[in-house]
Amino acid sequence: MTLREFRSQLEKIERRLPSPISWPFLCRGSPLKCRIFIVGTNPGAKVEKPFWSFWTDSRGFKRAEFIRELTQLDGGLKQTRKTVENLVDAAGQKVTLDTNVYSCWSPRAKYLTAEEKKTDVFEYLLHSIRPRIVLAHGDEAKQFFRKRGITLMGDRVRPINLDGLKIELLSRRHLSYQTSFAEARKIGRALAKALKRCD
Repeated sequence: MTLREFRSQLEKIERRLPSPISWPFLCRGSPLKCRIFIVGTNPGAKVEKPFWSFWTDSRGFKRAEFIRELTQLDGGLKQTRKTVENLVDAAGQKVTLDTNVYSCWSPRAKYLTAEEKKTDVFEYLLHSIRPRIVLAHGDEAKQFFRKRGITLMGDRVRPINLDGLKIELLSRRHLSYQTSFAEARKIGRALAKALKRCD
């Protein structure tokens, strides 16, 4: 699959969603090269510029530019975003993609309607990119896997089979809850180490 084909298919999925999304994922460069997924609940900040204005079909996503845009919002980067950025730096910017089970923006997940709680974008990312390692953080992200018959094992990385997709899964509390930057870096290093074992 080319980056252009990836983007075209994802845009089609986005158009079927009930409300605009702030972003379907964040990564540095090509999402197709990402082997680690960080999965939360839904985007909690709304960027005015269209997501695809940070994209080129030749190189992929411009993460640094997007993060700069987030810093311009009222209040700057939220705590969860800062924590995720620390984790991604430790895991490896070029191999890590962060996304959410729900793609529609809301300041809090509890404000999402039943119609907005669609997982189409996340499922497309899973099955088109086929990551080796997934960190599911927060109740909604963990529930996605539970609903598919996956038994979660707390803070341990464990192999799972999700519709024929073999993944090493780590589940934990949401990264916004009392996760220090040092702990985030430790988690990131553990994910990078797990990825080396898979290769």
